Amino acid sequence: MKVTDIIGFKLGDAKSALSSCGIKNYYITVTSSPRLKCDDYDDDYRVVAIRKDRVKEFEMIICKPL
Repeated sequence: MKVTDIIGFKLGDAKSALSSCGIKNYYITVTSSPRLKCDDYDDDYRVVAIRKDRVKEFEMIICKPL
């Protein structure tokens, strides 16, 4: 499994998939429209992007589902 395969997953499923592959060194960033600043999230949010990071292995970008 490639790490980019989790794009589109719910956050809970994505965390489980990464954990089963031994990937635990990542952090989560929430993205939203400019008028709706949101820092809280739950396992129902969706993974919209993932990228390499300098500090941790990956940055997982998530958003609130519609």
